Amino acid sequence: MSKRVVITGAAGFIGSHLAETLLDRGYRVVGIDNFLTGDPANIAHLKGRDFEFIEHNVSQFIHVAGPVDYVMHWASPASPIDYLEHPIPTLKVGSLGTLHALGLAKAKGAVFIIASTSEVYGDPLEHPQKETYWGNVNPIGPRGVYDEAKRFAEAITFAYHRYHGLSTRIVRIFNTYGPRMRIRDGRAVPAFLSQALMNEDVTVFGDGTQTRSFCYVSDLVDGIIRLMLSNVNDPVNIGNPREMTIEEIARVIIAMTGSKSRIVYQPLPEDDPKVRRPDITRARTLLGWEPKVTLEEGLSKTTDYFKMKLGGAWRPLPRPPTTSGPLPRLAHDRHPVQDVVSPRHQRDRERHPDERVHHHGPRLQVVEEHDHECRHDVDGGRRLAVDRRAEGARPHREVHHRDGRHDDDVAADDEDRQPQREAVHQPHVRQREHDERGHEQQLVGHRIEPRPEIALVAGAPRDEPVEGIGDPRHQEDEQRPPRVAVDHQQDERGDQPDSQERELVGEGEDGHR
Repeated sequence: MSKRVVITGAAGFIGSHLAETLLDRGYRVVGIDNFLTGDPANIAHLKGRDFEFIEHNVSQFIHVAGPVDYVMHWASPASPIDYLEHPIPTLKVGSLGTLHALGLAKAKGAVFIIASTSEVYGDPLEHPQKETYWGNVNPIGPRGVYDEAKRFAEAITFAYHRYHGLSTRIVRIFNTYGPRMRIRDGRAVPAFLSQALMNEDVTVFGDGTQTRSFCYVSDLVDGIIRLMLSNVNDPVNIGNPREMTIEEIARVIIAMTGSKSRIVYQPLPEDDPKVRRPDITRARTLLGWEPKVTLEEGLSKTTDYFKMKLGGAWRPLPRPPTTSGPLPRLAHDRHPVQDVVSPRHQRDRERHPDERVHHHGPRLQVVEEHDHECRHDVDGGRRLAVDRRAEGARPHREVHHRDGRHDDDVAADDEDRQPQREAVHQPHVRQREHDERGHEQQLVGHRIEPRPEIALVAGAPRDEPVEGIGDPRHQEDEQRPPRVAVDHQQDERGDQPDSQERELVGEGEDGHR
């Protein structure tokens, strides 16, 4: 029988390519994702193949029935705009998510492969970066939530290897690009491509002299599978050693697309690495791997994908007017103007009724001009104009919030407990609710209703919970001491953890034994 692989983050950019390639090579695949940053469209084409899907947040206990040969932990926000928008879930999936994935691999006797990153090197003082370099990371900087989550993930992976004898692999992924990246992903290649294809200004942060090395996704997946099938437990860099400046890649993309875009420069974000280039000696010697797809070939394939995604639904956005006065309402035949106000933005309005608030999240970019408010829905390609005068707003000074919210902890915890929530638009509905801190908040324009925390297997009814998922006996409860959550098959065998393991790991703190 073919071997079975569990992939967390299977609906993400790299995870979906991994799933597809493994299916092509004869493996059976179980994908897990909660769609925080993943896209169901990335795995829609896998329906009908030997592919099962479980919708689940892996920061909670993971249960997969049946034998498992490999566990590939790819679940995590990876774009800066994502982990800055979701700092707490990023830390949780790097810590609790890795713990639970390791517990699953240990319970099943499977090989564990963790997706680490070149970000563990931080802003490196060694160039190019070898696997032996310990890095230069700011643990409390804005990027620290991702950098340190991955560094911890590597540490606990190696702890399971040393203490439990678990067979583990650590792949340090450098900059990767290709089809299935989001249009407004925030990383260099998708950002430059989407801007160039719409003849918008191409935004380069800093002076453009910082360097990156770009690897096409098919080369990366080939290297990951080679590592999975090897006996190499130490970290391995997988990336393209061809180094170029950010300004160079921007000019290449503008030239390839025939765009009329011009390059504009913005301040460099805090702790942004100045250089990035992998030393792939270990991958060459131990795996026989090196990249094969040229930059020009990879960019051509990626450009075709972006053109297909953009289609006729996206149009170049008009430049903001330089004269004073309200912005005109924007007509759009596919996405008509609507009065849509996000709950987070409404909450900030209520707390600061006399102040203008700018949100800079990856989902919604808000630009306010006088008595009109113009929103650009980043993922949907819509530009919405809302008349603030109808809401009784007055023009006052502007307040900029870096992450677009006040209660990060509450919002992040809500996201973890409700990994995928459905928004039901009900125009003109105003409802008062209370958050966890007792604050009253008013939701305007739509009501958010939580989705039950159950995992779905492809083809199963939505309201049918998968065994072990959604069962309170299998969920971690911070209000009571750790307990052992047991695989039912193991329970039937009467397998019990020894006393030494009970003492050292808190009676199965990963939820498995």
